[in-house]
Amino acid sequence: MVQQKLKLTGWGVAAQNCVVKNGAFTGEWSAAQLNNAGVKYVILGHSERRSLYKESDEVIAEKTVAALANGMLVIACVGETLEQRDTGNTEVVVIRQVKAYADKIAPSDWKKIVIAYEPVWAIGTGATATPEQAQEVHQAIRSWIAQYVSTQVASTVRIIYGGSVTEDNAASLYQQRDINGFLVGGASLKPTFVDVIAAANRPKMYAFTGCQLQEEDGNYLMKHSIPNLFNSLVEDLVVKRPNDVAQFMVSQLNAKKPKIVRIGINGFGRIGRLVCRAAMSNKKVQVVAVNDPFIDAPYMEYMFKFDSTHGRYKGTVGHTPEGSLIIDGNLINVYCEKQPELIPWGKHNVDYVVESTGVFTVVDKCKGHLKAGAKRVVISAPSNDAPMYVMGVNEDKYVPQHTIISNASCTTNCLAPLARVIHESFGIVEGLMTTVHSTTATQKNCRRTK
Repeated sequence: MVQQKLKLTGWGVAAQNCVVKNGAFTGEWSAAQLNNAGVKYVILGHSERRSLYKESDEVIAEKTVAALANGMLVIACVGETLEQRDTGNTEVVVIRQVKAYADKIAPSDWKKIVIAYEPVWAIGTGATATPEQAQEVHQAIRSWIAQYVSTQVASTVRIIYGGSVTEDNAASLYQQRDINGFLVGGASLKPTFVDVIAAANRPKMYAFTGCQLQEEDGNYLMKHSIPNLFNSLVEDLVVKRPNDVAQFMVSQLNAKKPKIVRIGINGFGRIGRLVCRAAMSNKKVQVVAVNDPFIDAPYMEYMFKFDSTHGRYKGTVGHTPEGSLIIDGNLINVYCEKQPELIPWGKHNVDYVVESTGVFTVVDKCKGHLKAGAKRVVISAPSNDAPMYVMGVNEDKYVPQHTIISNASCTTNCLAPLARVIHESFGIVEGLMTTVHSTTATQKNCRRTK
């Protein structure tokens, strides 16, 4: 009856749960029953189902498959508890939940999925994530989908926010780039719910770069390039010609988008972890895989997060049940191979391998990385035969034809730039170097006292 009443209004009826199999499930609805009743939407993975009914990521994913098979659009919920947020595991938890859905959803079915980010601590409590906190998680979800599902799905999938949305915060939340709507609970029963709806129907405000637009016969056309940003936001362009403007913005962003260098790290010891830390703060590079035959993901997480020399890592660090690292929302594949040629660098389109095991320091041994699909190798130790380059000393002599090079030792990198300045300014005849070195697995603290 409700379906019939709403048929011509543009509104629809949604279920808040379903079960996978047909049969006598008292108090529950199967996906087939909902389909038979004409229900076209279902909410799955809501926090109560996860916490009170102990539904696992896998069970929720199976329900999603059943709902899709019965022609329904799925609102797939994800979200963290307050404890998980306080311990810095928000992205770890949310990405794990998204991955469970992605593992079961066929590429063609993503158009029937809406992801709802619901921080559990904000549901019905009156507390809500700030626009910036919500955007951070939404962006992490979209970035993960772009990397591990497809950029096409990432650009089209709707990610909505749920968590004490009201008429007071809806507008500021909706203006965030990756928030595409809301999942509203108790506030939907109040008269002010219309203000929430209105907020989600306002155009988002964007700044346009790199060109000037002019109107001709109702269409906006690109006139000519200009170097600076527009000083004002042009809301009317979004309202009048949203498709053209969106297409133009994407083309401009793609044209200016720098290539991201994909890095693999072999050996997650002292130097490997420092390389990973440096990469996390550089938007031009991305660590996509780490190999270490002697360390598993939980121990990698611990060592990366806690460093007595460089301090506790300020971002988020975690690992998936499958054994991958997640750092600042970036999933890093972990392998435990002893031979370079067995590491699947090619699978992850690795541009550079940082060879930081201290074992493979000559060209012939490093060729295994190239056989495994890497394009270039940088050895983090002195080499007997690989060309050696030190930043601040001779990096200008680099020859691109070299696919395997050495970055010399940590000692050399500390001393050589300083020695060069002193030598070129005053001249060095003879020098004595003393190294104060931390204890490592192979460099014992008493190894030279013989």
